[in-house]
Amino acid sequence: MAINYINQDYTITIFAKNNNTGENEYSNNFNLEASASAPAGWTVSNAGGDHPGPKVFWRQDIGPPPSEDNMFCLTGTGVSHLAVVQPPYSGDYWRWVELDTVFRDSIVIKYSIMAGNDASGSLSQKYHLTNQPEGANNEWLYFQYFHWKWGWTNYFIHGSPSTDPFVNTITEFKVVLENLQKNPVKLRWISRSQTANPSYDHWGLYDLDVKPRNPGSFRLSNNGVFNIQGQTVDAFHKTFVGDQR
Repeated sequence: MAINYINQDYTITIFAKNNNTGENEYSNNFNLEASASAPAGWTVSNAGGDHPGPKVFWRQDIGPPPSEDNMFCLTGTGVSHLAVVQPPYSGDYWRWVELDTVFRDSIVIKYSIMAGNDASGSLSQKYHLTNQPEGANNEWLYFQYFHWKWGWTNYFIHGSPSTDPFVNTITEFKVVLENLQKNPVKLRWISRSQTANPSYDHWGLYDLDVKPRNPGSFRLSNNGVFNIQGQTVDAFHKTFVGDQR
């Protein structure tokens, strides 16, 4: 079989797809997470004791993981505002879940939430969200992003003035965060309660999907002369395309 060799050097322009090698992506529906524990890659409030903080729970009428229908529940004992880094307000008690991933480009965020319900057998209760937050008492859920200059910043306040749209209903939200300066950005969901009691004011994060703002864009990564003389055509193709012709 004849082997074809490249008999001269060429100037090659290479374009690399701007997919950020996964650094600006995160996706989790929490279905594969261990029961009654916080997912890896998250920082959650922890008040200690028997009910320390937020955990993933399965839907009770379907079964334990992998149930394909889990909820990341903002339940557990509330933490005093004095122990919270930049709470939305000074006072009361808080539970939070903070994604450890740092994003440095513009991103599109999709997430779904649900509020608790007092009614036995309700959909919210099946997800272990057994108490309804009261809008009149500002027992809301705050979606925040961390800005390098201003710190934790509110983007959405869920439950104002009423939590009714979120009770027994999984509601999806879409957020576009522009980050033209490529500063480090983090994400947090934090809920407020008037008491530290773990039995009150429950919220849940159902799923989360974060993607680059422009995943299909291309960025010029290099122009140069590559020493390819003497390589076989097949070897060259594998090096620059990724497979054997």
